[in-house]
Amino acid sequence: MSIKKYIANKDNTITNAFKENLSTRATSANMGESDILEIFSIYGQSTTSSAEKARVLVQFPIDKIASDRTAGIVPDSGSVSFYLRLSNARHSSTTPAKIGLQVRQVSGSWDEGTGLDMETYKDTGASNWISRSLGDAWATPGGDAVSLSRDARVRNFNVTGSDDVEVEVSWMVEEWLASDVENNGFLISLQSSFETAERSYYTKRFFSRGSQYFFKRPVIEARWDSSSQDTSALPNPYIRADQYIFSITNLKSSYKTCEKTTFKIHTRKKDWQPNLYTVASNRSPLDLVDEAYYKIRRVSDNYQVVRYSTASLATDINHGHVTPAYSKLSYNSTGSYFYFDMSNLEPNYLYEISFLRKGDGNDYVEQKEKFRFRVDL
Repeated sequence: MSIKKYIANKDNTITNAFKENLSTRATSANMGESDILEIFSIYGQSTTSSAEKARVLVQFPIDKIASDRTAGIVPDSGSVSFYLRLSNARHSSTTPAKIGLQVRQVSGSWDEGTGLDMETYKDTGASNWISRSLGDAWATPGGDAVSLSRDARVRNFNVTGSDDVEVEVSWMVEEWLASDVENNGFLISLQSSFETAERSYYTKRFFSRGSQYFFKRPVIEARWDSSSQDTSALPNPYIRADQYIFSITNLKSSYKTCEKTTFKIHTRKKDWQPNLYTVASNRSPLDLVDEAYYKIRRVSDNYQVVRYSTASLATDINHGHVTPAYSKLSYNSTGSYFYFDMSNLEPNYLYEISFLRKGDGNDYVEQKEKFRFRVDL
């Protein structure tokens, strides 16, 4: 296994927006139970110079990552990358053409709250714009972040109104895991130049942890390359064929979410011609593929749960960070394989595995074979 998802265990939107009367600010409003998270900047709605903001708080179960690392499931620091993933929520309000967001670590504990109303802000409670919990105010209204003691303390990136967010936050997670910084989650907001601009950047919305959509909830995704290639098993010289046939020899029709399985893949050249001996012995040759990747998608809506992670496809455009080849196949003298944790998948759905391999040049070729299985509780 080289990918593991950790769903947020707490999130909230905090705001200093005006209520409907455009004179009273909703700084005590709480939206902790809403299925949506929201970030915006609105300028000049109440007066010619008024400014309204909304920010997001989100926290993750770092203790689960720590226990998985102790158990050897997640690799040590330096061998794994962590990504914060937020899924865009479409809406009918004005969306920003392009905005700059920033991610910082929250410097103190906060309560999620039980509010729902994101329109009239009638639900009050904490956390909110002025308080981290009931009776305990933020040092700075709008949330307290860990001191900017180094340049890398803030993760800045750009998105549009329809983009999902996928940003590498490895060093932040590693600080929490090492107990160098207390885990109080992330404070996500517009970059200061956008928040203080004398113009509006309207509203960017994401699905929260309370969303009914399993794959839309905020997650930290651990990714690492756990593949192992026994190059001594390759013929010498090794020459890639034009076409191959892939098959999963141990595929089951269904799996439980608690299962962890090793998918075993047999590969052979397409132009193989069986003789009398191979037909009688029910044997086909094994022609290893030296570089191949797997992808898993949900069949019902074509959602890609695991993407191909070739170096050319896995570069984080925002930061030039190359994510590990977490979907790369291993191989040895018996064939190719990969290990997968079914808890990454939503139960009661059908999924499909496909494969991508390196061609003769630097191109990649997707195999035509598809392999389907169901996941149940």
